[in-house]
Amino acid sequence: MQLINIAAAPKRELPDARASRTLRLDNEEIWGETFRLDDCTLIRLAAGVDFEIDFNARPVSVRARVWRESATALIEHYFRNQASPMIRGEMGALVLHGAGVALPNDTAIGFFGVSGRGKSTLAAAFALRGYSLLADDH
Repeated sequence: MQLINIAAAPKRELPDARASRTLRLDNEEIWGETFRLDDCTLIRLAAGVDFEIDFNARPVSVRARVWRESATALIEHYFRNQASPMIRGEMGALVLHGAGVALPNDTAIGFFGVSGRGKSTLAAAFALRGYSLLADDH
């Protein structure tokens, strides 16, 4: 079952549209924006892909519009790791950004926070010392 319709298409023009949410890297460069349009919610990733989401459809409809050829090979990654958590958040789900490692005695520890604060680095340091990495991202 295909959950997302992928199309190579020109970048959608957004005249007069203002982002309802802007996500920035630590250097303030924009890596993603969300726009609420008449026909959909659009998530635009600077990497070269738009995800057009129709929350009124059942199931929720997602169309990927690839406007930079280099994004094509990574479309599944962009959907799973960037667009999907944003979509879940828009639908009211609690979405955590984090990493986790397994500790002795059937315990685990998780590291949660905003991007760029060292969660993955900390989890990798545990992994280099022999602990099992459980998760790293959303």
